Amino acid sequence: MKTAWLLVGLLATFGCGSDDDSGGGGAGASSGGASSGGASSGGASSGGSSGGPSGGASGASTGGVSGAASGGSSGAASGGTSGASTGGSSGASSGGASSGGTSSGGASSGGSSSGGTSSGGASSGGSSSGGTSSGGTGGSGTGGSGGQLLFFDNFNYTMNRLDSGAVKQAAATAAGYSGLKDEQTKPGGALGYLYTVNSVEGDASGIPGGGRALCLESLGNTLQGQTDYYVQLGSGSPGAFPADLWIQAWMYVQADAASGKSSVIAGRNKLIYPLLGSNAGYPSATQDTAWLLSIRPDAHDIATGNLISQPHPAAFAFESRGLYSGATGTRAYHPHLAGTGLEDYMYPNVNVGGANARFIMPNQWYLVRFHFDTSGATNSNTSVFEIWWRSKGAQAGGLVKKVEFIGGQPAPGSPNFSFHNRLLDNVGAKMLRIPTTVGSQNAPWGDSWIYLKDLAVAANASSLPVYASY
Repeated sequence: MKTAWLLVGLLATFGCGSDDDSGGGGAGASSGGASSGGASSGGASSGGSSGGPSGGASGASTGGVSGAASGGSSGAASGGTSGASTGGSSGASSGGASSGGTSSGGASSGGSSSGGTSSGGASSGGSSSGGTSSGGTGGSGTGGSGGQLLFFDNFNYTMNRLDSGAVKQAAATAAGYSGLKDEQTKPGGALGYLYTVNSVEGDASGIPGGGRALCLESLGNTLQGQTDYYVQLGSGSPGAFPADLWIQAWMYVQADAASGKSSVIAGRNKLIYPLLGSNAGYPSATQDTAWLLSIRPDAHDIATGNLISQPHPAAFAFESRGLYSGATGTRAYHPHLAGTGLEDYMYPNVNVGGANARFIMPNQWYLVRFHFDTSGATNSNTSVFEIWWRSKGAQAGGLVKKVEFIGGQPAPGSPNFSFHNRLLDNVGAKMLRIPTTVGSQNAPWGDSWIYLKDLAVAANASSLPVYASY
């Protein structure tokens, strides 16, 4: 049974050259070599069981538009209409700002939207009456109240590290992806492996909800180069994903010397690469990149421009850029950082006062929620980039807002911040690839093992799963 609800087309093939991203800083070479095997052969059978909130159609859509399942309600939690935060009004951010209000810089439950508070945002920790996920042996969280997800994968199927390219492609297609590329499908041209596991060496708490997780194994140091591997969602139709997009997943970066999997995050590492705008293929041109999500070994204080050094070789900070779009002008811009090279970068800037507060640290699971909104009118100062996260077991405190950049509003640390929509940004992405190029084009490179569980894509926060018990 398929685990995804995204409408997918035929596998699209695109030329994938190296990205000329020179990564600043970063740690040195990895101390760990390539994994000798990786995936467990146990767990759910290939194809897995449905990972979506119960009540949704478990198979792929047979005629939906823009990735939505036909019929409308297939992703909704069974019978559920609540999903309100246990401590406040339905879906309202508990401290983070919406793009229609003033930023408070406080912790948010993740329910803000680009036009004000969400009408049914995810709970900040309490359970919703929306019905629990039917995620098989790896149960997911409680279903949100805001309607169907555009895509969901709990990874509860077997895809081994050294399975043939054909077997991996078939597994990816069954899960709802429109493409997969790794060292088994293009030897020597990917420098990374994709596979599912039922345990992670060194993980004392276990995969959230049990079941299996997807490993993103990047071997830039071992294989001496920049990776180019991915799973792909969407097959190139304009607007396949809404311009106001929410993505959520559990994430874990591994640092386990005993297994030889001691991740080293170095250079610029893409995590979610959208293709927007007019380009027919990949990689997208600068002018077509309304947003691009990367992970970096270091962060910067947006208020001062000061470097915040990596606290551990496996730690990373999220980063996005509002790239320059040619004659139409900048997207994201910090006037006070003009001339520093940081004027269009966006790093964690909310609730970052504690030690390592800007970083995802190794050997623990984090529930991470991303919000990208470029749905405003062309050239309007209305684009949005937000991130919330929390660690596994911290459900009582809810998701904590860490990144807030909203066009037309002062951003924490950047009082004159602007974030303009340009060109065809408001059409929405044609496809998403995870992770693509890990590491910069030139050395130093690192090897890394990053794991994902319960990847969800939605048009609003209230559709995303919540996790009341872990």
